[in-house]
Amino acid sequence: TAGASTSGVISPAPQDLSDFWMALPNAAWSDDGKVMTLAMGTNFLGHARLGNQLYLRDCYPALQKDVSELFAQEDSKGRKKNGAVAIIGNPGIGKSMFGYLLLYRWATEDPPRPVVIVKRGYRTKPTLLTRNGCFELDAKSLADQLRRPEVRYLVDGLNPMDVGDLPTRAQMVLVTSPDPRIYQEPWKSWGYRMRYMDVWSWDELESCREGVFPDRDPDESKARYDRWGGIPRFVLEKVDSDAQALLEKAISTTPLKVLVDSVGSQAAPNEASHKLLHLRVRGDFETTVMVMASVYVTHRVAYQIWKNEKEALRTFLSSSEGEGPVGALRGNLWEGFCHARLIEGGQFRIRDLSDPLLSTSDKIFHRPAAAPLVFDNWEDIQGKQDGQYLRPRSKTNESVDSATQPNVLFQITVSKRHDLKGAGMKKAIEFFRQNGPGAVELYFAVPSDAFMKFQGSDIKQCPGIAEVRRAVKQLALEVSL
Repeated sequence: TAGASTSGVISPAPQDLSDFWMALPNAAWSDDGKVMTLAMGTNFLGHARLGNQLYLRDCYPALQKDVSELFAQEDSKGRKKNGAVAIIGNPGIGKSMFGYLLLYRWATEDPPRPVVIVKRGYRTKPTLLTRNGCFELDAKSLADQLRRPEVRYLVDGLNPMDVGDLPTRAQMVLVTSPDPRIYQEPWKSWGYRMRYMDVWSWDELESCREGVFPDRDPDESKARYDRWGGIPRFVLEKVDSDAQALLEKAISTTPLKVLVDSVGSQAAPNEASHKLLHLRVRGDFETTVMVMASVYVTHRVAYQIWKNEKEALRTFLSSSEGEGPVGALRGNLWEGFCHARLIEGGQFRIRDLSDPLLSTSDKIFHRPAAAPLVFDNWEDIQGKQDGQYLRPRSKTNESVDSATQPNVLFQITVSKRHDLKGAGMKKAIEFFRQNGPGAVELYFAVPSDAFMKFQGSDIKQCPGIAEVRRAVKQLALEVSL
């Protein structure tokens, strides 16, 4: 039953919300089980802007199982150990959709479980969903419902303490971006747990494009992924020019201090930094790290900071080596800065690493400006124009960061020595137009303070390693701030 408030202030919910809830158990799944479509022309929470299709992310079943197991845990006296679970992740990755999946599961239980929902911007008034009807609640009736152990309370994007009393016996799921203002204070309560949701892989995005956004061009979607990283809101959904311009705005307006303050925490402090930093999550849904959104973002942010905050960048890059997440940001910004400088072109001092006793260098490498090209496989570089800046989309198992035809490789590092995988190196040079003995020039892009100290690389053993070592000439390349 609705459990009406003794104050009598309880009223029927809007009809479109009631229609959604009543039809939810009849939602249909695609043959592959990846896309759920609502029944009878309804939309999520009764709002057309929220859509009527849900893509089942790879992480959803395991995360749902984790939430269910947390809610089922009891202490030695039979009392529930966990009163709430927060699901935290970057904006636009499907946290609300996970909430709708929970609604579907609760609606299809036998008997259906009563649920109280509230969602920022759409259903800001707490609403009780039951098999007997849907009802908007005042503060007193909300508190009444949250004393019922069979009730689930779904809060989307709001601090529950701003809505009303925290649950006493009902169990709550909060879905939110990494904003401490929403979850920090209520999650001081005993038995309140946190779980984290990762951004999307390209394979997930491509599967979702095929199932939910079939009209989106796959190549254009891949290009947006290269810029935004795994955020479907901007890779698949909001593809208009105004939405896409938000990334460049974030790049141009986010100072270095905001990035440094964010990487050591699980919270990006403002909307712009959410677009530049992604909360990456391991399979336990608990272990996280904050990283740059994409290689593109890393390049652009580093170059923008170099233009606008040159002294701050110089100080940061020289002072934070080896400092955990901040040290990782140093490496990311250094790599992005080097890529941007190499793309821009110019003159760079170089040192031949074949003579470890050489302490000076007056050799200059002239690098022409050239537009970058992202490729998937090394064979894709065949036939590319000499001097074009070529970068592998994925760095997994790669030995170098970029290349140019006919015979140049770049590896960016902040270390005094950087060992390379022989198999990856062999694969990289195979498709050069010049790859005979001593023909391939491998430049290690290093900061000025490491230029004269850099010792080169030991190319790791692999089949054909002798031929690889004969082909590669190692040099240090100074990238000055």
